[in-house]
Amino acid sequence: MSRHRIMEFYLIDLNESIPIEKSIIYHGERRVTDKTDEEIWIEIGVDEILKKYNEYRVTVVNKHLSENSGRDVYLEPIEFRDVIRRVVQYSDMMTVRE
Repeated sequence: MSRHRIMEFYLIDLNESIPIEKSIIYHGERRVTDKTDEEIWIEIGVDEILKKYNEYRVTVVNKHLSENSGRDVYLEPIEFRDVIRRVVQYSDMMTVRE
């Protein structure tokens, strides 16, 4: 017997300097899986997703730091540990193997 779930995966950057339309770094398609969340993050290639996203992120002015310093200060690359990870589970179903 194995667990199957219908899932969607999101990576989100909630920094207030990032425009809302750019804050969703990754939105995976809905899928049926029996893998763990960790296995799915590895499978989708989070390192490459963040590498590409960080090319954009480092061009964004950090509003708070720039206001306080009087000069443009840009955001630093974001790490996986700092990204909001959301797993939306639509269904948890049991299947029986015969």
